[in-house]
Amino acid sequence: MRTIVFAVLGLLLVVGAVVYYRLDVGGGYFGKFSGSPIVEFMPNEHDIKLKAPLSFVDFENRTWDVPEGYVSNGASIPRAFWSLMGGPLDGPYRDASIIHDYYCEKYTEPWPDEYKRQWRNVHRAFYYGMRARGVPEIKAKTMYGAVYHFGPRWESEGNRVRSVAAMPTAGGDINSDEMLIDYVEKNNPSLDQIEGYLKDNRDVILQPRAWQQMRTE
Repeated sequence: MRTIVFAVLGLLLVVGAVVYYRLDVGGGYFGKFSGSPIVEFMPNEHDIKLKAPLSFVDFENRTWDVPEGYVSNGASIPRAFWSLMGGPLDGPYRDASIIHDYYCEKYTEPWPDEYKRQWRNVHRAFYYGMRARGVPEIKAKTMYGAVYHFGPRWESEGNRVRSVAAMPTAGGDINSDEMLIDYVEKNNPSLDQIEGYLKDNRDVILQPRAWQQMRTE
């Protein structure tokens, strides 16, 4: 009997460790890319074109595929934060930016995988991709906050998708990017905490906030 009790306790400890590992965003594991993508610079010397498919499997075992021939320009990343990363298609940010660009652009696709139709999941895949490529935690969290608050959003009802983008207007707080950077650097918050901070300070970070409907189907 005692042996059975210890066996059960041991199993519970293992399960608990696994749960904690996953709650702690993979315990340091964020996912894996399918090697390094082969890209070609377009004539404008800014856009890049995939010469082979790119795939990323995040720590939740969600697969994010981008086909050969896709052209990425980093447009899904708020320009106010480009200087923080040196450019969305530079260095360790590039591969995550390609994934993010593609799924933000293809928001109307009736993906068989429901998770691909949710804007929040797409933004989190961007974060996991950055971390998987070695972007430091603070910078990656700051960039997550940037795409979460200022990046594209859309609403999904089955195959019907409505895209909504956050657009700053006259009167917006010009120091909004500095507020986010300062918050992340001082607190090293979780992704959930970043979202909560941005929701609580929405009117301060961007005044007024205008939601522009880009497309309705």
